[in-house]
Amino acid sequence: MDLVDQVILVATGLGAGLMGGLLGIGGSVVMIPIIVHVIGRDQHFAQGAAMLVNVFVAIPAAQRHHKGGRVRKELVQWFAPTTVLFILFGVWLSNQFEDPKQLGLVFGIFMLAEVINTLVKVIRPPNDQSSGQETTDQVRFPAVATVGALTGVAAGLLGIGGGVVSVPLMTTFAKVPLRLAIATSSAAMILSAPLGAYRKVWTLPVMSPDVEGPITAAITTAAYMAVGAVVGARIGAGLTGKLPIRWIRAVFAALLAWVSWRFLMG
Repeated sequence: MDLVDQVILVATGLGAGLMGGLLGIGGSVVMIPIIVHVIGRDQHFAQGAAMLVNVFVAIPAAQRHHKGGRVRKELVQWFAPTTVLFILFGVWLSNQFEDPKQLGLVFGIFMLAEVINTLVKVIRPPNDQSSGQETTDQVRFPAVATVGALTGVAAGLLGIGGGVVSVPLMTTFAKVPLRLAIATSSAAMILSAPLGAYRKVWTLPVMSPDVEGPITAAITTAAYMAVGAVVGARIGAGLTGKLPIRWIRAVFAALLAWVSWRFLMG
C-alpha cells in the first residue's frame, strides 16, 4: 500500500466517522465504495475492513451520545441482543455470494432504496421530536427488538453499521424519538460490530482469494481508516444536536445517490 492510498484511507475514515457521529451509522456507505472503486479491492474485502472500522466509529460516538443523555438503557436492552444475534446470519448470507460483484449489486440496490427513503424525508420531514423532551413513553419495545433483528441481518449482509436501517425503522415503527434512535444505534454497534467484523474477516481467505494475506490486509486497511474515524465520530456526535436534521439528510441522500450509482453501474 503506497502513501497515496494511506492518505485516502485516513481521509475516508474521517468522512465515515463524521457521518457515523451525525446519523448513528457505521460509515460503511463511505468506506466501502472508496475501498472498491478507488483502492481496488473486492466487495467481500471492503465489507470486512469496513466492519472493523465500525467498531472505532461506534465507541466515541456512543460516548458522546451517552454524555448528552441520549443513550437509554431500556432501549439498548431491547435492541442490542437481536442485533448481535442476527448479524451472524447476515454475514453468512453475504458469503453465499461467491461473485463479489453480485454482492456489490445488492449493496447498490439497497443504497438506492435508501436514497428514495431519505429524499422523502427531506421533502416531507416527519415529526422527529428533535426538540423538547425526548422520552420513551410512547416507545413500542417489542418493535425495537424486531428492528434490531432486521438491522443485524442488513449489517452482516452489507457490511454496514446498521444505522441506515435501524434509525428510520425505530422512529417510524417503534416510535423512538430520532436522537434516541441514533444514540441507541451507536451504542448497540459497540457489541454487534466486533462480532460481525470478526466473522467476516475470518472468511476472507475463502471469499477474497485474490488478495494476498487478506486478513492482515483487511486489518491494515481498517487501521488507517480508524485513525480518521475516531476523530470524525467525535466531531459528528458533538454536532448531532446542533445541525438541522433536514440538512444532514439532504447531504446524506446525495452521498447515497453517488454510492448506488457506482455500484449499479459496475
